[in-house]
Amino acid sequence: MRSIRLTKQLDGDAAEGVTGPFGFELVCTDADGETLAGFPRAATLSAGGTTTFAGVPVGAVCGLTETDDGGADRVTFAPAGPIEVTAASPATIDVVATNTFDAHVGGIAVTKRVTGAAADAVAEGTTFVVAYAYEGPEGEVTGELVVTDGSTASLADLPAGTVVTLAEAAPAALDGVAWRAPSFSGEGVEVLADGAARVVAGDGTTAEVVLTNEADVPDVPAEPGGPAETAEPPAPGTQPSTPAPNGALAVTGTTLGVAALVAALLVATGAVVVVARRRARA
Repeated sequence: MRSIRLTKQLDGDAAEGVTGPFGFELVCTDADGETLAGFPRAATLSAGGTTTFAGVPVGAVCGLTETDDGGADRVTFAPAGPIEVTAASPATIDVVATNTFDAHVGGIAVTKRVTGAAADAVAEGTTFVVAYAYEGPEGEVTGELVVTDGSTASLADLPAGTVVTLAEAAPAALDGVAWRAPSFSGEGVEVLADGAARVVAGDGTTAEVVLTNEADVPDVPAEPGGPAETAEPPAPGTQPSTPAPNGALAVTGTTLGVAALVAALLVATGAVVVVARRRARA
């Protein structure tokens, strides 16, 4: 009879803090491929732990599988199976099972571009501040990236799937430059309603974000003292409008002409009435 001793080991950038437990199963068959009595056998191991499967007969062919790998990226056995138990095999056959945990991280890179008619008025080395925020294991993480025209600043080693929000602070005021609203762009970049951007960190990749600022020429205000607007002259036969006192409606020249005409008619009508009465008395 022989024994198979299994040792559990961990490897990889993200193995720190992983302890298990990990589940295993040992299956042994005879020369005809029939499962031997007492098999399969199960065992549970923590990181760095060891277990021994005793009573493995000579002539058996055994295979070890890990039934619970704890989410490992890779699992390897050394020696690799199957394990042939022969008369030449040691009394205890050692097998090491290694689980590798990779660090699933990504990054975000922000590159600044300055364009526009007044781009030449932006001095080389002018800095722009980009605020970032994302949820980390212990709460919200915030900070700033500082870039200049043509330069790139990065966030690295972000857990894959991390959602990062980016927003640019208002650029410094410069003579001869009118800053237009900044714009974010790039594959996978989501532009929000307020002009900020949302980016998701990939697995082993770096998301490329371009932040463009347009430097425009300022608008020139109209010079004071220009020609005053000239009012249209009154129509022929009318007088300029005259505001009425005490808030009454204004009376125009045309209205005055109509009033005078009505008054004249009234006078004439009165004269006719007087003549008619005199004739009646005669």
